[in-house]
Amino acid sequence: MSLQTIIGGNGTIGKEVAKQLHGMNIQVRIASRTPKKVNATDQVIEMDVFNEQSVSEAIKGSSVVYLILGLPYKDQVWLDGFPRAVRSVINACKKEGAKMVYFDNVYMYGRVDGTMTEDLPGKPDSVKGTARMIAADHILEAIKSQKLQAMICRSADFYGDYPFFDVIKQIAVALQKNKKAILLFRDDKKHSVTYIPDAAKAVAFLAQQSDAYQQIWHLPTDPNALSGKQLVELVAEIIKKEPRYQVISKGMIKFISFFNAQLKELIKLSYQWENDYLFSSQKLEKKYNLTASSYREGITDHLKKIGILK
Repeated sequence: MSLQTIIGGNGTIGKEVAKQLHGMNIQVRIASRTPKKVNATDQVIEMDVFNEQSVSEAIKGSSVVYLILGLPYKDQVWLDGFPRAVRSVINACKKEGAKMVYFDNVYMYGRVDGTMTEDLPGKPDSVKGTARMIAADHILEAIKSQKLQAMICRSADFYGDYPFFDVIKQIAVALQKNKKAILLFRDDKKHSVTYIPDAAKAVAFLAQQSDAYQQIWHLPTDPNALSGKQLVELVAEIIKKEPRYQVISKGMIKFISFFNAQLKELIKLSYQWENDYLFSSQKLEKKYNLTASSYREGITDHLKKIGILK
């Protein structure tokens, strides 16, 4: 049985990847500072991702290592943390002869006029985007030097069981109470989002394909992106409620952010909602016929899982 290690296996995506690998009859090892089993048969090992020796010991014997890292949502933490963690895991994977799968987001692209594809260059408009670009560049350099078998799996913003911000749940709960749902910045710009189970299924699948390495993949995302208004209307239709909402303007968000640190961080990325923000996963679909859940399918599935729909 193949052994594969997930660094960050107890996070939102990591847990779903662990479940997928278990279903493929792969031995899963969860590595982190405080690891917990996701599946009953999982191995767990304490590890410091910033310590190369600690990583090497944690991944020993693994054919594939997944770096699905979550860090506190602060600029300097990201700028220091992501590049440093990636370097540590790259070196450990080279030493142990393991392949590397890195889970990434779209912040490095910055403001995009058009649709995001895998060949888009990094032009970050934020410190967090710069952090992500530096980390990804480290991997691409290791791939180019042919010293590492690796891939970058990139997702749009998440929806689904995401404790940081479950926008679907917030909209549905508000509408169920006959209250107005809250939208941030604008309601008229389209914004691609990726369903968490779709992303995890694709990551687990890609990691087992020998011809998927040495490149970047965008994870399955419905191409029919919705505006904030359309999102509220779809959720309302699914739960059979009136689509009522209000938009909190950027100026109001700036005021509220004096009392909310996470909103203050979100303002730095407001360009994502002030313009259409579109993400393509056609490369993956064409190569492996992996398709995304439609927004209706994903939202319905999520609302059933959290008990809002029966």
